[in-house]
Amino acid sequence: MSPNAQYAKSGRSGMFDASRKLQPRLFRSLAKKIVKPFSEVRALLEPLVRRACPCISTSRPKPTYGSPVPFSLGDALVYVAPAPIEKLRGRSVFLAGSIEQGKAVPWQADMIHQLSHIECTIFNPRRDDWDSNWEQRKSNPLFKEQVDWELDCQERADVIAMNFDPKTTSPITLLELGLFADARAAEGKKLVVCCPDGYFRKGNVEIVCDRYGIEMVESFETLVKRVQERLAEVVDVTGEIKEQRLESPKDVLPTA
Repeated sequence: MSPNAQYAKSGRSGMFDASRKLQPRLFRSLAKKIVKPFSEVRALLEPLVRRACPCISTSRPKPTYGSPVPFSLGDALVYVAPAPIEKLRGRSVFLAGSIEQGKAVPWQADMIHQLSHIECTIFNPRRDDWDSNWEQRKSNPLFKEQVDWELDCQERADVIAMNFDPKTTSPITLLELGLFADARAAEGKKLVVCCPDGYFRKGNVEIVCDRYGIEMVESFETLVKRVQERLAEVVDVTGEIKEQRLESPKDVLPTA
């Protein structure tokens, strides 16, 4: 005789049916009791893992939009950190300035678009796969790779376009301004600095630029124009400077 028939005969069929209805609740309750300890253990282990192995990310990976290899946009060749620099096209520019863990506006994308009609090489340190959980120490190979890439590209670039976002403090940009505000950089017209009103250390930036003969502008639009003019100066085989076309591109920036 089946269990249902036995319970029906004994007049307790309702108990059997009720127990079947309680099974999903029981399973959910047990699942919560099992999963919760694992979540608590993970919360305890994550800081220990980051401290012991800084190169391992315990967070969910962020989507990657930047290309790991150089790509062409119009006439420009674009490198996104930390892609190895294998070849150059025309004069080169490094996009220094505010990023601040993604808090700054994505001005680098706008700059790249507005330089795409010039034959040049663009070094962009801003990457979408950057993980803010990385320990920012020399011992972390991923962090060191990024910083070395930025310093190498700034030393190699013909022009450094430095943009201070007033909504950020940008301590690394201040550090780089001091690093490259030397006589060699100033005489070679390497730096072009944009520091609008509202930036909390604008006075310091103004004084450094004035002392070392560095061009400083007040708006991003002017920064773009001056970088375009710097990159358009191409030295031919006779040693004379000729101009490339400066018309703005009519195409739109491709979406990722």
